[in-house]
Amino acid sequence: SVDFRFPALCLIVKEWASNQMINRPLDGTFNNYSFNLMVLHYLQCGVVPAILPNLQVGQCFRFLSSNNSQYFSTFIRICSDYNSGGILNEQSVGEILIGFFQYFSKFEFEKYAISIKKGSVFPRCVI
Repeated sequence: SVDFRFPALCLIVKEWASNQMINRPLDGTFNNYSFNLMVLHYLQCGVVPAILPNLQVGQCFRFLSSNNSQYFSTFIRICSDYNSGGILNEQSVGEILIGFFQYFSKFEFEKYAISIKKGSVFPRCVI
């Protein structure tokens, strides 16, 4: 509900992955949830200005309540505050999709991982 482009991009990437036969976890490839997380990460970190907020960074204190109705109202308030922030990303779904593929085609998966919780990229530790 924060931005209409998120579900649209998830559907497009899911369809693309299906056509490329790379969304078959039983065959050792990604599942659809992984692709959705990649889209979420890209919309948090790969575009400027960011399209989706990171609800954990600077907001986690707002989610300490165990009251579900309070949690939902807090979520809605954060999203509306984010959308009214003034600087909005006006890229089309097509432009964002191209950027998504460019971003992840250059991403060094062997060296780095993405964190939705932190809203960042971090080095992978090989033990």
